[in-house]
Amino acid sequence: MTPNEEIKALTQEDLNQDMVDLGVGRYRNRVESAKGREAESETKYGQRLIRGGLPAFTKSIAEMVKGLGQPEQCALADLFA
Repeated sequence: MTPNEEIKALTQEDLNQDMVDLGVGRYRNRVESAKGREAESETKYGQRLIRGGLPAFTKSIAEMVKGLGQPEQCALADLFA
């Protein structure tokens, strides 16, 4: 370091921003890695999307089973026919 260079003191805001930037970078790396492996459902946002759609999916399956007759009489193959 030369005598003309100033040493800048880090503020708490600077440190906070550094931590945010590191966290965002880590998140993006995980997402890209999951995309490359076709495993986006393993990411936090993928799990959140799945959880968000699960109630409607469950309701649809229940309605389909109800339309097929008594659940005890339905074969699993009927659900996917």
